[in-house]
Amino acid sequence: MQSVSPPTDEEYLNELYDRFKDDEWIALQEQFNKVDDLVAAAQRAIDEGVFKQNQLDLAIEAVREPHSPSEYFRGTFINTLQRVVLGILEPHRQQLEGIPVGCLPTRTLNAGAYQTPRGGAVILLDQGVIFQLACLVRSYFAFYTWYAPEPYCRDHPRAAFGRTIQQLAAFCVSGDPTELHRITTWKCSSLPYYDQVLETFAFGIELFIMLHECGHVVLNHFTTSSTLSVPLQPAGEMTVYTNSQLQEFEADEFAFRCFVTGGMQACDVAFACGLLFNFFHLGELIRPPKTRTHPPALSRWEKIKNLAPLADHPESWANYVDDTFVPLSVDLG
Repeated sequence: MQSVSPPTDEEYLNELYDRFKDDEWIALQEQFNKVDDLVAAAQRAIDEGVFKQNQLDLAIEAVREPHSPSEYFRGTFINTLQRVVLGILEPHRQQLEGIPVGCLPTRTLNAGAYQTPRGGAVILLDQGVIFQLACLVRSYFAFYTWYAPEPYCRDHPRAAFGRTIQQLAAFCVSGDPTELHRITTWKCSSLPYYDQVLETFAFGIELFIMLHECGHVVLNHFTTSSTLSVPLQPAGEMTVYTNSQLQEFEADEFAFRCFVTGGMQACDVAFACGLLFNFFHLGELIRPPKTRTHPPALSRWEKIKNLAPLADHPESWANYVDDTFVPLSVDLG
């Protein structure tokens, strides 16, 4: 009997898409693909100078991709993210550039590095998390600066922005779209369609997540003591990290140090991490994990704070992110 060759890493990544894609989550996003709405959103981007007047078709495709899971899976955003990460991780380029990267339309599978049947690796990001990041950053900016002389946004009450952060966290741990429908701050008329500051910070968080997953590969965390097999058809099984606490801390430190070496200010990276891990902590309070594969989010944040010279930069928002989340963590009713 002739043996069947295992799929290539690229084929395996496509199999994971077919196996884990969330059809309901895809259906929820189809409402954003109406042509009239896409054209209107693209025109707003042109009016705000994001695209040139003769780039309507390009603008439509840029607006369409985040709400079209099959295009987003291996589309422009992922390619851009991968290109930036490889630039930051230039010493490891040869090891990493052949690793396929995709973004799955799912609410349950978090970002991860996965061993392939051929012994290689693929990296999957979670579209559900990425979908939330821009809204999380915008809501945090509005909530934190509410009483400042020049607040970021006051289109909604401060409490509404706080509830948005809580509802995003609840969706993150439950996958229940009802939490998204409860959000009242999706539209902010005073803000441009494309906010460079917001997008920069959201992209920075996404970069940290990607660098963290690359860290698992570079640090050789694929060992028999740190992986488990999950049944998968037709590939047979999927080998995933069990994410020991030591390995998670190591991957966090790898991501932080590489990010800073790549040119980002340590305090800016720390703020991105502080926002992300406090958000994850909020999710842990809403729904404590039944089994813990990762260290507590605030423990990971404490490790990052030890790497950043925050005491030398009292003006950094990273110094105040914990206090800002305190009322959000207490009022969960």
